[in-house]
Amino acid sequence: MHIKILSTLILCFVCLAGKAQETVIDSLKKALESVKDQTQKVVLLNRLASEMHDAGKEDADSYSKQALALAKRLEYADGIGNAHRNMGEIALTQSKHKEAEKSFQEALVTFKNMEDDLSIAYALEALGRTKYAQSEYKNAIVFFEEAHTHFARINEHTESTQTLLNIGVNHYFLANYEKALDYYFQALKLSEAQKDEEKIRLILNNIGAVYKKLGNLDKALTHFQRVLKLSEARKDDASTAQALSNLGAVYEDDNQWTEAQQAYQKALALYKEQKSLQNQAKVLNNLGDLTRKQKNYEQALDYHSQSLKLKEELNDKRGVAASLVNVGELYMAQKNNEQALVYLKRGLRMATSIGARDSQKDAYRSLAYTYATMSNHEQAYNYLRKHLELRDSLALSEVGIADLQARFQTNQREKDLKIKNQAQEITDLKQQQQQLWLWGSIVIAFFAIFLILIFFFKRKM
Repeated sequence: MHIKILSTLILCFVCLAGKAQETVIDSLKKALESVKDQTQKVVLLNRLASEMHDAGKEDADSYSKQALALAKRLEYADGIGNAHRNMGEIALTQSKHKEAEKSFQEALVTFKNMEDDLSIAYALEALGRTKYAQSEYKNAIVFFEEAHTHFARINEHTESTQTLLNIGVNHYFLANYEKALDYYFQALKLSEAQKDEEKIRLILNNIGAVYKKLGNLDKALTHFQRVLKLSEARKDDASTAQALSNLGAVYEDDNQWTEAQQAYQKALALYKEQKSLQNQAKVLNNLGDLTRKQKNYEQALDYHSQSLKLKEELNDKRGVAASLVNVGELYMAQKNNEQALVYLKRGLRMATSIGARDSQKDAYRSLAYTYATMSNHEQAYNYLRKHLELRDSLALSEVGIADLQARFQTNQREKDLKIKNQAQEITDLKQQQQQLWLWGSIVIAFFAIFLILIFFFKRKM
């Protein structure tokens, strides 16, 4: 009963927030019709573009372009910079990364000419997000670090914390786990000083994820448990569910089956209350994998079937392909070959159509095994051959990358060795020159003494 009331209140709040935003947009449009001052008109156009972008309105970009054109005519630098920033944000939302990058760079140049530290920092942060969106993690780090320097200098603590967190995330995706932890702990310290509980929980989750990746399950458990405690204290069901799901994954890795199942079940119950279908599907998938490890195939089949149904509702094609293969493999484990073939072939068709090669590979392998148990050796051979070809292709891709890295490292070592050899040659040459100079000096000295002696004896005679 209380949950239903809470859901209604949240829904009302969202509706009110939406109406408030619409009211702001309407007010800005009316103000725009009557404004006389052209500089103020640029400000209103930029504000309108920002509000409409936040509200998901398609014509937000037209207002930012109007603002830019007018600001350029007026030579109004602040208006130009903000118009470029708005255009960048709109392009980034639409995944037009190159356009976004160009607009943010234009904004950055304008704000640098104005020597506006805060606006410079925001433009750099936006460029970091753009690079991250393109998986250019190293470049993203460069922009975020520069943004952090500006935010820190002007004591923008909230933004400074966020940029540290962003740097950590990018290091995580580069597999620089120790560096990721370093930045997460810096961000955590600032968040604790600001008593920003929402940010604290987010950072603790990230720290736990790194420790899990590193196989340090005790530390992962400690951080996820802290998130759970904070989330429960705040009665934040979404954060509590996420913490429970994370704890379940750690328990599963540590072969603590009972604890893992309890954590997943609690997370699932909360996600059902929130009607979060995507998260329900994920937890059901986790429960399916867990019970499958315990060879409880009936229960695993039930969980994976439920997960499949939700993924189909969400039109999550990659998820559907993986779930179809999972269900097929569970029928295969129960020696229900006919049903196994139905689901495995469906999964294969879906995986092939969307290019989900991992699911394709798994489907080929399981189809080969199923046909082999049915003594259909020709089909078993065909699917096994396809499985091996795809497996080798995927492995070759990985080897290719590793080989490229190895070549680079080898070339670098050869280059370093060549430089080292050249340096040694120069050192040897210098030593030879020094020796020649020394012997030459000795010869000259003896010759000089010889001449002095001759001169001395001639005078005596």
